[in-house]
Amino acid sequence: PPEDRPANGSETLLLLEDEAAVRALTRRILLREGYTVHDAADARAALQQLDALHGRVDLVVTDVVMPGMSGRELAEEIALRWPDVRVLYTSGYTEDEVLRRGVREMAHAFLPKPYTPGALCQRVRDLLDGEPSGPIDDESLSAKVRTELASSTRTWHLPQPEVAVSGGVVTLTGSVPHDIGKADL
Repeated sequence: PPEDRPANGSETLLLLEDEAAVRALTRRILLREGYTVHDAADARAALQQLDALHGRVDLVVTDVVMPGMSGRELAEEIALRWPDVRVLYTSGYTEDEVLRRGVREMAHAFLPKPYTPGALCQRVRDLLDGEPSGPIDDESLSAKVRTELASSTRTWHLPQPEVAVSGGVVTLTGSVPHDIGKADL
């Protein structure tokens, strides 16, 4: 229950974002909430920081589309080396691998961009507090994607795209603005 949650975070996070302005803003938001935040601009630097911290990170917040190693590839490497580290994926693109492949496995830990500071902090808190993960059925996935998109599109006064889910793959049709970039966080 929300009343059992700490008002501020005390956990250690690793933020992986290649866009400097978005990384700086997200870092400030998370620091303001009380988290210890390490950050990196690419997957190689993130893995070096995890090595230096001996994997003592509670949550990695990573953009999915990154130069070199993607956020998903990074998460797979983290899972092999530090299986207790949780991962939150973020993305401002509707056509990236989050929505084309592997959505079932990542749906429980995905936050679409643009997002509000409150949405970011709530999602981080939910994952740290042990929100159940694992495979999700098409109907539940469709409902989750609609809810997340409704929040983002309402915040930014955008039309809601149509959502179709089949076999864990999400297809968005209609008015999906592709010009919303990472800097619009």
